[in-house]
Amino acid sequence: MMKIIKTLGIITLLSICFANIVHAEVISFVDCGYRDEYLKWLELSDEEKKKYEEPAMCKEQYSPAIKGVSISESRYFLKDVGRLSDEIRNQGVASSCWAFATTESISSSALASGIHATYSPGHMELLTQNTYAVNGLKTFNRQANGGGNYFVSSAYVTNHLGPVLESSFPFFDISGNENDYLNYLNSNSKTVSISKPAVDVNQILLGNNPQGACSSSAKTFIKEYLKEHGALAAQLYFDEGGSHKSLKDLGDGTYSLSNDFVNGAYYYYDEDTDKISNHGVTIVGWDDTISPDSFSSYHKPKNAGAWIVKNSYGESYHDYNDNNQLIEILEGDHGYFYVSYEDVNICTSLAGFYDVDSDVSDTVYSYDYLGWNGTLDARSSEFFLANKFDKKTSGIEKLDKVTFGTAEAGQQYEVYYSSTGNLNSYAKLGEGTTSGRGYETFKVLGDIILGDHFAILVKLKEQDRVTIVAAGKYTSSGSYYENYNIVDQVSYMSEDGRNWTLSKSSSSNIQNSIKAYTTTLDSVPTTPTTPTEETTTPTTEEPTIEIKPNDNNKEPIPDYVDSTPESTSDGSQGSSINPSNVKKNGNDNDIENPNTGSFVPLISLGFLALIGLGIVYHTKKKQKLFKM
Repeated sequence: MMKIIKTLGIITLLSICFANIVHAEVISFVDCGYRDEYLKWLELSDEEKKKYEEPAMCKEQYSPAIKGVSISESRYFLKDVGRLSDEIRNQGVASSCWAFATTESISSSALASGIHATYSPGHMELLTQNTYAVNGLKTFNRQANGGGNYFVSSAYVTNHLGPVLESSFPFFDISGNENDYLNYLNSNSKTVSISKPAVDVNQILLGNNPQGACSSSAKTFIKEYLKEHGALAAQLYFDEGGSHKSLKDLGDGTYSLSNDFVNGAYYYYDEDTDKISNHGVTIVGWDDTISPDSFSSYHKPKNAGAWIVKNSYGESYHDYNDNNQLIEILEGDHGYFYVSYEDVNICTSLAGFYDVDSDVSDTVYSYDYLGWNGTLDARSSEFFLANKFDKKTSGIEKLDKVTFGTAEAGQQYEVYYSSTGNLNSYAKLGEGTTSGRGYETFKVLGDIILGDHFAILVKLKEQDRVTIVAAGKYTSSGSYYENYNIVDQVSYMSEDGRNWTLSKSSSSNIQNSIKAYTTTLDSVPTTPTTPTEETTTPTTEEPTIEIKPNDNNKEPIPDYVDSTPESTSDGSQGSSINPSNVKKNGNDNDIENPNTGSFVPLISLGFLALIGLGIVYHTKKKQKLFKM
């Protein structure tokens, strides 16, 4: 899978700027500094690579987005405060742990709004795969029961494919085998309806961090999130079948697996950091007092403290011991277990689905239907993005919300609306500050009634440069995004809100991650809201964008090709993980993030007659988890 590269370096490009090319935008690529997990994945053979999803490539730095939450407890368990369902779910033969962890995070957050419900991971699995066509739905190039990640589930949620209640799409009977499960998905794909979600998820956090033990700032962040928002989806390398596997008789007719998973505790140790995450779980609490002696004698963490983790393998399962006797094996502490703070994978990839309510919009307007998979780094203190839309229905639609991808916390933004789709005539709806990397929702006040054509504009502001989220077209076989197609003449970008250039051009194939949500009304409100739109006048001809690959990249730059919105590709199916020591319930291949690389535009000054050479250098920043 080819990948756009996230930069930790700087390119200085001195160029001739002629009078007829003012404010030209140049996009270049620089080495990002690879994650350890990605370097290990590169060392695998071609056959071994097919067993694993490609991990996130680049080292990224983020800081906590949650402020003012007091952390004084040495132990905290969401179940104790009524923020977690009692049900321990069992994914059985399905490789859907990523979907189970996502729905667990959603239901935990929903409890804060008094919403008690269980949501369907099976529906999420079905509507994000292309093995079985679902009513012509354009979706990911991933095979059914082939694993997934939290970028997949985020796209499912933000495009209002779900979540749906478990009762409306029950999970398959765990007693079946994988073929039975696939047949179940196939038969349901012919009848499943894409209807209104049960709840609306307004905020999504997507954390991407270097492999290694949880840092102090990461631990603080996770604790703050749990107290403020509820359960947090995570990933780890889960190895129940390692070289020290044995069974511990608990004396009540049940047994517990023993090696790195003993006494309801689990720790993947520093000596084996070559293992890529293969299982999704949900962090539901912490206990700072858990002793290292609680963990396996073969591999003990150095210090006390662990996360309380909820699994999706049920409370127990049946297997045969060495004497071929049928026995019951307990899963941790009836479906929960401890994961040491020093586990090398648990903090690498986190996802939080929060601010959940039942005020669900009727229609979503979006072009990044597979979510965002790259970022732009604009060397400007402010930057405008815009998407034009055509109204989908003949009814009366009121603008409810605007959701856009965000690369970091603390980024100031402003949201604008154009009633005609004219990008030089728009009204400000409001402003705010992003809460984290993922998806940010701005709730619109008043009754703004849509015209037949409209546009949503988002202005991002920072002190030095603006990081922008975008969706890119991937053509490499096997990519989740292989079948994604850019819509032309709808996504634009601008440095000043007056001079606009297409996001899709002859040299770039990207789409802005901006979505609009509307509610259908029976009649026009007596006093609808009519924002006063201000008109701007372009000062130059349309800027241009040029892709200039950097020769220092360790990986080739992915190809971007033009395509029509209607075209599709059968492509090869997404690969799945199948290690020999995988959990008995099925193969979980929920590896990190998709191709979250970056485009890097350099805004050159007009009328400068400077001739020079591009100078490339790399700067290594001190790694801090969640530095936003």
